[in-house]
Amino acid sequence: MKVYKYRYGDEVTFKRDLDSLEENCFYAPSFKKLNDPCETMVFSDKFNQQTDLFSKLLEPNSKQHLEKVKDALTSLIDRRNEIGIYSLSKTYKDELLWAHYANSHFGFCIEYDLEVLIDAYKVEKIYSLPVSYSNTPPQIGIDEVSKSGQDVLSIIKKIACHKSKRWEYEEEHRLIIDRFGEQAYNFNAVKSIYFGLRMEDKNKEAIMNRLQGRGIDYYQMIQVVKSYDFDAMPMNDIYNKRLTYLQEIASSVTGSTSVKYTIVEKDYSWINRKATIEILLESRVNKASLEWIANLIRRHVFKKAERIFMFYNIKGEVNNGVCWATSHFSEGEIKVSVNNF
Repeated sequence: MKVYKYRYGDEVTFKRDLDSLEENCFYAPSFKKLNDPCETMVFSDKFNQQTDLFSKLLEPNSKQHLEKVKDALTSLIDRRNEIGIYSLSKTYKDELLWAHYANSHFGFCIEYDLEVLIDAYKVEKIYSLPVSYSNTPPQIGIDEVSKSGQDVLSIIKKIACHKSKRWEYEEEHRLIIDRFGEQAYNFNAVKSIYFGLRMEDKNKEAIMNRLQGRGIDYYQMIQVVKSYDFDAMPMNDIYNKRLTYLQEIASSVTGSTSVKYTIVEKDYSWINRKATIEILLESRVNKASLEWIANLIRRHVFKKAERIFMFYNIKGEVNNGVCWATSHFSEGEIKVSVNNF
């Protein structure tokens, strides 16, 4: 499924958004920073009425259990202050979205592959949910407050994915994340960039320059003749679309021929800010090349990590359980080591 994020594109936000794009991350704000003051408005009147009724019919032990259920619901609702919400749309050509969120076409729009976007690090809990629109805020009932995981999902949807019907034109899809703040993702999630009708050429070139080698498609928004509708026209990538990013060490770095590499496996724990990554090199390289890869991995794959353990092996070489080289990052310093075997 393709989803879209509109970016404002003014002088202040353009640099921030371009940095985030280059470094493969997005910011999921708390609900308090979203533009709708009615965000996360949910009521539990129905639940309270039902529990009050049941409590009159239950034995003392059952009443205690019911109180625990009420406390669990209250705790879940209170957690809305901690979650991050990344708002996306199912369309790239809505006239109001371009006007409101892309600076009246001076900005741009990012196309993501949703499945790749949410598959960054499996240790983190991400809910991917469409927004529902209604004339009244949602109510939570006792039938939804149970031990079932599906019911928890239903409550999260009511807390974070319900809006007034006045917002229906946005066709919004949301990522609900355990904590608000900056989130990392796989660079392959970004498939295309759409440039607004009024976007400056220098900003289009800056995006192509900073994202070169990633195989991204570029489109120019156009206005359909004799219509209020918009469409997108393919644009040439002036820096060539050949995929080299996070796959190749350039000859300018190695000092000889370019060397391809593959990220075999990676993992990250946000709790202790520790990351590990295994890389398979096409051939041996010098220490300067290993340091170059290490800096790229640190900034573009594990930006928030405080410790990164990087292990390198050579394609076709038997390592007997010992990696050919390492380039570990810790305490703000990268240390490169090559094993002589």
